[in-house]
Amino acid sequence: MSKKMTLFFIGAVILLVSAINSGLSIALPQITGTFGLSSGQSALVVTVGMATMVIFAVALGRFGDLFSKNLIFTLGGWIFSIASLLAGFSYQFVFLIICLFLQAIGSAMIFSTAMGLIMDAFSDQKQTQALAYNSVLLSLGGLLGPVGSGLVISSLGWHWLFWTIAVLGIFLMLMSRKMIRLEKIKLGEIGKALRTSNWKGQGVFTLGVVVIFASTLVKLPFLNALENFLVFVILGAALIVWSFVQDDFSLIPWISPKVLRSSDFLTSNGVLFFSMLAYGVSVVLLPFYFQNFLGYSASFSGLMSGLNSLITFLIQPLIGEVTVEKRQHSLVIIGLSILLLSQVGYVFFPHSQELVPIICVTVFNGVGWAFLLSPNNALGMTDVTKNTRGVAGSLNTVFRMLGSALGINFATSFFSFLLPDAKHISIGLATGFMNAFRLNFVVAIIISLIPFGIVFWGRKQLKAR
Repeated sequence: MSKKMTLFFIGAVILLVSAINSGLSIALPQITGTFGLSSGQSALVVTVGMATMVIFAVALGRFGDLFSKNLIFTLGGWIFSIASLLAGFSYQFVFLIICLFLQAIGSAMIFSTAMGLIMDAFSDQKQTQALAYNSVLLSLGGLLGPVGSGLVISSLGWHWLFWTIAVLGIFLMLMSRKMIRLEKIKLGEIGKALRTSNWKGQGVFTLGVVVIFASTLVKLPFLNALENFLVFVILGAALIVWSFVQDDFSLIPWISPKVLRSSDFLTSNGVLFFSMLAYGVSVVLLPFYFQNFLGYSASFSGLMSGLNSLITFLIQPLIGEVTVEKRQHSLVIIGLSILLLSQVGYVFFPHSQELVPIICVTVFNGVGWAFLLSPNNALGMTDVTKNTRGVAGSLNTVFRMLGSALGINFATSFFSFLLPDAKHISIGLATGFMNAFRLNFVVAIIISLIPFGIVFWGRKQLKAR
């Protein structure tokens, strides 16, 4: 099978998985209504998948480097597709969460190996193009996901969203035998890797992630929603940092010390984490703003989200072409500046159905992501060798997902803190909703300033080298 066909297949799978990940938030209002969920429970629909991907990504990326990225990728595709099929039959909230957990394991297997597979398919001289290809696929998934999800949900309901994804996924995986060569792996090698892996570090890391995500489900006495969120996040973050330190000193670490000691890698993923943290606020609030507050349909909400990704998709290849090592930091700063201004635009979103300011801010935000993603990814993979691409790619997934999930959890907690008596979001909340909406994005503006300091630190390290 030709390399182009293999890349096309990998791209189609990434596209499908990123589409459901970006489109699921469009289904939140309907799922919330079906099961009568609280704001914390509705956030769990999105964050359970993110938490699962964060927990398993690094381990799966390392196993891909050790054994076979192709095998991990293919198994992940089957798990993702079957779990999506089962999710469509969810008539109890707990069953839906279990299906989303299984779906996320499949997604983690795909994303933790995809970047490495794509980079392996390109020559060393074209690695920037490989990273641009990966970013374009994620952007296209972000475009098709909300638009397609909105159309399916408006016409058939949220159950059909999962069934549609399942059918497409199963079709792709039936083609996988012709598209991807599966290497033979000795069971003894797998057993040895499992026995010698740093499970203590993995356990501490898992506990830290679970603690962070528990903030939406467990309410400590005498604490309001915001205080509750901060307590869990601080404790969870401390455990995650401890797990990284412990892994660095272990005999057989999950993460190569060379990766974590690369200033370019740390700069790139620090920028990605805080940018996604600010982005997570809009992920959870905008669907409720469009559908519940302004009264638009799910398809319109999907179109607005898709417009953002469309702009990114159209501009990103051009940015990828001009991304060279000397321009990476500058392009990242341009992207961060545009994203910061778009966060300011969200603060001034109208109370009524005035489309012009909404569309302008949405387009501006898409331009910012186009300038940021490809140069930032290229910066992070500068010092990554071929035998650590799986781990490096999975860490990219970890920082991206963890940042977005924290943003979602913060927004729901802060919203509950500001409007503790609001059970359902509607136009009846009027000024109260818009004040809470705007204060969330004021915090997002403050968060968006942090990546600038990280980039300047990275540039200083580069000049020192």
